[in-house]
Amino acid sequence: MRKLLLSAVVVSLALGLAGCDDAKNKETNSAAAAKSDAPKEGGSLIIGITSGDPLAVNPLYASDRTTLTIMQALYAPLYSFNNGNIEWGLAESLTPSADNLSYTLTLKPNLKWQDGQPLTADDVVFTFNKLLDAKQHSFFRSMFTYGGKPVEVSKVDERTVKFTLPQVSAAFTGTLVQIYPIPQHVFAGEGDLEKSTKNDAPVGSGPFKFKEYRAGQYYALTRFDDYWNGKPKLDSVTYRFAKDSNAANLALQNGEINLKMVDPQDVNRLKHTGKFDFVVYPEGRLAYMTFNQNVAVMKSKALRQAIAYAINKDELTQTAFTSLDYAKPATSFLTPDTLYKTDDVEQYKFDLQKAKDLLKTSGAPDNLKLRLAYVNTNKTQESMALYIQQALKGIGVNVELMPLDSNAMSQRSLDMNNTAWELNLGGYIMGAEPDGYKSLFMSNEAYNYAHYKNPQFDALWDKGAVETDAAKRADIYKQIQQTVANEMTYYPIAYTNATVAVDKRFGGTKEAEPKPLLPMLFFISLVAFLLVKLAPGDPVAAYITPRMAPEDIERIRQSLGLDKPLVTQYVLWLKSVLQGDLGYSLIYHRPVLEMIGERIPATLGLMGASLLMAIVLAIPLGLLAGAFKHRWLDHLLNLFAYIGISVPIFWFGILLITVFAVQLNWFPSMGMRTIGMEDNGLDLLRHGVLPCIALTFYNLSSYVRYIRSNTISQLSADYVQTQLAYGATRFSILLRHVLKNVLLPVITLFGLSFGELIVGAYVTESVFSWPGMGLLGIQSIASLDYPLIMAIIMLSSIMLIVGNLIADVLYRFADPRIHRMALGARTLPPDAAHWFGTDEYGRDYFTRALYGGQISLMVGFLAMLFSTLIGTVVGTVSGYFGGWLDNLMMRAVDILMAIPAFFLLLVVNAYLKPGVDNIILIISLLTWMNMSRLVRAETLSVKEREYVLYARASGAHPLRIIVRHIIPGVLPTIIVAATLNIASAILMESTLSFLGLGVQAPAASWGSMLNNAQSYIGEASWLAMFPGILILLTVFSFNVLGDVFRTAFEPGANRDE
Repeated sequence: MRKLLLSAVVVSLALGLAGCDDAKNKETNSAAAAKSDAPKEGGSLIIGITSGDPLAVNPLYASDRTTLTIMQALYAPLYSFNNGNIEWGLAESLTPSADNLSYTLTLKPNLKWQDGQPLTADDVVFTFNKLLDAKQHSFFRSMFTYGGKPVEVSKVDERTVKFTLPQVSAAFTGTLVQIYPIPQHVFAGEGDLEKSTKNDAPVGSGPFKFKEYRAGQYYALTRFDDYWNGKPKLDSVTYRFAKDSNAANLALQNGEINLKMVDPQDVNRLKHTGKFDFVVYPEGRLAYMTFNQNVAVMKSKALRQAIAYAINKDELTQTAFTSLDYAKPATSFLTPDTLYKTDDVEQYKFDLQKAKDLLKTSGAPDNLKLRLAYVNTNKTQESMALYIQQALKGIGVNVELMPLDSNAMSQRSLDMNNTAWELNLGGYIMGAEPDGYKSLFMSNEAYNYAHYKNPQFDALWDKGAVETDAAKRADIYKQIQQTVANEMTYYPIAYTNATVAVDKRFGGTKEAEPKPLLPMLFFISLVAFLLVKLAPGDPVAAYITPRMAPEDIERIRQSLGLDKPLVTQYVLWLKSVLQGDLGYSLIYHRPVLEMIGERIPATLGLMGASLLMAIVLAIPLGLLAGAFKHRWLDHLLNLFAYIGISVPIFWFGILLITVFAVQLNWFPSMGMRTIGMEDNGLDLLRHGVLPCIALTFYNLSSYVRYIRSNTISQLSADYVQTQLAYGATRFSILLRHVLKNVLLPVITLFGLSFGELIVGAYVTESVFSWPGMGLLGIQSIASLDYPLIMAIIMLSSIMLIVGNLIADVLYRFADPRIHRMALGARTLPPDAAHWFGTDEYGRDYFTRALYGGQISLMVGFLAMLFSTLIGTVVGTVSGYFGGWLDNLMMRAVDILMAIPAFFLLLVVNAYLKPGVDNIILIISLLTWMNMSRLVRAETLSVKEREYVLYARASGAHPLRIIVRHIIPGVLPTIIVAATLNIASAILMESTLSFLGLGVQAPAASWGSMLNNAQSYIGEASWLAMFPGILILLTVFSFNVLGDVFRTAFEPGANRDE
């Protein structure tokens, strides 16, 4: 199911229109042909890509959207189809024999590869020999294997190739269209082509050749002057990677990218800017809904038909796509560009009464409840789901919406026993050959998401594949379409159009101590390995294609070592790691060490700079705030700290982008470098300013709070009063005595922050599309890339251990004693009727914000209680008793903290339905370790005070000492940390929802509301303002309240100043 071909078609069109001097592009039969002026020579085009980095840039393995998109410019096909007609590429003819058992393909003369070598029949034969080689595990192999026998490919002369089929196949020409030859002189002698380093700098035959690739940033191509179809008009094309569509839309409006495929919901607001031309064309895609017959109730044909009659398809299409300009109601599961598509099937025109009558005869229970799954980041699918939910209410069917991560939904869909939902939304592009659709409908095919089984129906598909008479074949596929409609296994919703926005500056768009380190790492690796393996799904799924044979799938599994027992897999992995080999990425097919080496400088540079700046600034500011308690300077610094702690970092990042990138245009909104200025150090600094400010502001606020709290406690101690009595100045006391004591929590925080240099970077990197480890980690999780996941976990663990080791060493310098221890008007602005305005669906934003606040407050309080209780018990016991118990407990804490949060989120999210209860559980599990370390650090200091030593000397029970003396002594730290935990819990819930891992739409959450608001910053800024302000005020209030409690409990609180 080549769904990902969509983006390749879009960019191939854009390149042809804007970049190539191709007369055929001016013909009216092109979907995007128009009447603009001819494009000018020269210039560079920057294309926005939101689907991540490319995997293996090799035509034999390209299956992800990014790689397919880039491949269209790098490589050329033998031929292609346009409205059912062949358009020749590298080939000039394809002639079948009289018996249709062989085909003769003739190449154009004087073809060249991009390195100047001739492109001949040897290259075509080499390409097919490699894709048919089982050891190369190309998914194309099964497409050219008939009855277990492969196609034979032989060279006739330098320009002629003969294909001999083991049996007649009417689908052969439709399958051959997908093959892009690769150069024999480049890949000859390579073992595994998928992992070959030759893919890092590919040599192709397309209009643009490889120039440079920077992971997480861009993929640059330059003009190939000897392109067979004429010299391209553009000098270069660069694919720039953005973390999501929201970031790419901002970059598009700022001029940081010049071309991007846009959603229908975004077209109107981009048109209002006046900066873009738009190319709209049919993309050959069907949006559909399937009925999962693995669930018993969905086996009823009457129920499936009742649902179809209950939906007004015209209204659904209009609602979901905003206009019929971007989609047309579908009449068949075959798309209009597919051979033998017919409208002579049951159309299920909207008929509510008929739907109710069918429902009564279906045998379905009263108050039937169905689950509808869709991709949580797809705005169009969300609109369709909301409409279907309301429509089915009209016949008494309740629909529970199940928004899912795209990877999770894909993995569950491939489960042949899936019963997670009754209905699901999806889309596909299958091409012109109808035989390609059979993988969606035949009984035992992996992509038969409806799980409909019918031997007679399967026989029709097999018959259609070999029938060579066009009229008979058309009749077979008409029967197939009528069967699908009558059985209602798929409900076709709409044939969609693609829309590409192009910067108007480009003409012709319408034409074209020493810790036991090794044992710790061993246990961390074991826990992490098991945790990753617990995650549902199968990495082999990334290789599976609709026609791939079971034996090919099993061969891939064996080549990846996934057929071995779990223990054996772990031992082999550990052995390789100890030898310095982190393995190959299963998805990107590149050495893991190389990929990490590309990304980690960006993360370390950004996070390290912000962390250092925060510490350097926090120490003097915190000391001053504590020394001038309750004076104007303290109030000013407290206000600063409260705001910094209360503001969600992702919202602060959005604000920075809105003000300094969108409004003032002082700094870029995404990425790490400007295209064309890659070696300019000032440009790198300019890109780093906004993300560094965001991170520094947040860390600085936390440190100032902790230093101020401890400074106040220390200044009220007896030794300070004694020093003052002897004539010492407050300034000298601060520097010589107080500073050392207040550094303990800062040192602890420094150690804890070390691990976040890797895993804590995600939110910041996500907002600013910063090409670091965070985004790479999320991509590896989404694709279940085990070697890459394990490498990131281990790297994070090492960083955390190193950070804590540094913290322990610094403890000794700071305190030497420690060595002993409903749809309406869209995006309306605020008015009397709608205080906060309305969102993109016309819903009252104030009401949704109130519901979001209920979730935040509940999560904040409950998560704080659980994490504070656990952290206080662990921290006081560990710090008071010390010795082996302290080592054991803290090493356990280190191991737990070394497991990145998003891996835990992945497992919990996979096995537990997203909800408030599970969010509270997750946040509690992720925050008590920090509390335990802070409490332990303070306990180490408190237990050396005279009154504690006197209690121990008098024989008091340890439990009594802890309860009566230790806990009161560390209570200010606990209170401050607990109030911060409420704030942190609210921020974390918002962050999870912002990243799509928390509260799911259509439920309200401040985080999910902010995520959605990113797309509307330009024309509906209030959508981002109100949720962020509510988070800020709520967290701010709790911080102020916590400071009041801290003041009341601190030693000497009632002492006159």
